[in-house]
Amino acid sequence: MENTQKSYILEISRWEKFLGVVMLVTAILVALFGVVFIACSSKLGESAQFAQAGTAGLVAIGILYIVVAGICCIPSNFLLKSAKALKSGLLLEKEEDVNSGLKNCKSFFKFTGIYSLIGLIAAFVILVGSFVVIFMAL
Repeated sequence: MENTQKSYILEISRWEKFLGVVMLVTAILVALFGVVFIACSSKLGESAQFAQAGTAGLVAIGILYIVVAGICCIPSNFLLKSAKALKSGLLLEKEEDVNSGLKNCKSFFKFTGIYSLIGLIAAFVILVGSFVVIFMAL
């Protein structure tokens, strides 16, 4: 492998590590927000003003945040594994490590692509459902 290719791959591994850590920290913060929503719902349920309205919505949002945070840990893990394998593969000149790093990088993009498609489809379904509800209310 040429020096130019090695420098590009090392740069990629640094960015993968940075983005992997950022994604992991973000997932932890989102999960903490979910826990806060659930904790607030129990406190609000004790209040007479909110007891009648119910707090199921806050609990559902909290659970959704925790689930999304868990899902976001998966691509973060792919990035961190890829960064580690690419760096060690280049520094130790081990082709199997480089291949493993590239495989994890591919898995990150594959997962992110599928997750993005699911998000777009869900947004479209919610949008259409919202229009249906609005027009039925008229």
